Amino acid sequence: MSTAQQRGWGNPDGVLNGLSYRLRYIRPFKHNGIDFPAGANRLVIPLMHAMLDDLHKSGYVLRSGWCWGYANRDIRGLPGVKSNHSWGLALDVNAPVNPMTSDGRVHTNLPPNAGRIAKKYGFLWGGDYTGYRKDPMHFEFIGTKAEARRRRLALHKDTTPTTPTQPSKPIISRVGPDEVNWISVKEGDPNVEQVQTIQALLKVHGYPRIETDGKFGPKTTQIVKHFQKDRGLKADGIVGEATYYALLRANIRP
Repeated sequence: MSTAQQRGWGNPDGVLNGLSYRLRYIRPFKHNGIDFPAGANRLVIPLMHAMLDDLHKSGYVLRSGWCWGYANRDIRGLPGVKSNHSWGLALDVNAPVNPMTSDGRVHTNLPPNAGRIAKKYGFLWGGDYTGYRKDPMHFEFIGTKAEARRRRLALHKDTTPTTPTQPSKPIISRVGPDEVNWISVKEGDPNVEQVQTIQALLKVHGYPRIETDGKFGPKTTQIVKHFQKDRGLKADGIVGEATYYALLRANIRP
C-alpha cells in the first residue's frame, strides 16, 4: 500500500518538524463528547464522524481516554515507515480492549460489521489486515485527497430523512472497562478468551515462545513472571491490573 505522502497528502515532517503541516491540516476532534487527543485531519473529519456514528448504531460505545488521533510517528515495529496517524488520517478506537497482536487472531469487542463500516467511508480496519499482525483498534483512511472530497460531498447529498436508530445492546468486551478494575487471571483460569488475549499481548512484547491456546498453564505462568520481572512488577505470575496495563501499554500510545 502506498504511503499517504505518495497519495498526495503532503509531507508531515515539513517546516519545523511538521508544524506547518499540523497548522494547515490538523484540527481538534471529538465525537459525542469523546476526545481523540491531538485531533485529526480536517479533510476527513466528516467521514470519521459518519463512520463512528455507524459503529454507534451497531451498539458500540466509545470510552473516554481510550481513543487516539493524530501522532507523527512510525508504524510500530516498522522503523522508517510512517503511520497514517502522521497525517491525521487514522483513529485508534477503545485501544485497551482492541489490542494490536501478532498471533493471527483478531482480539476485539467491535461489532462484526466494523470492517464493512470502515470500507463504506474509505477507511481500512486494522482487524482486516492480512498476515499475522492484527490491529483492530485502528481505522485509517486509505484514499487520496480527491477521494476524501468526493466522499464528503456524498455525505452532504445524502439528505434522505431517516428515523433515528437506537443503538442495540452494547457489545460486551472480552476484557471490558468494568473488568479491568478487578482483573486477576492466573494459572488454571478457565476464561479461554481472556487468557488468549493475555498470551497474544505477551507475544507482542517479545515472548514468541508462548502459545495462544487459551490455557493458563505452568509455561504461561513462567513467561508472565519473566514479563513482570522485566517491568519491575511483582513477579507472582498473576495478571492483575498493573500487569494487564503494562501489557497494553505498547498498544495504546506511541
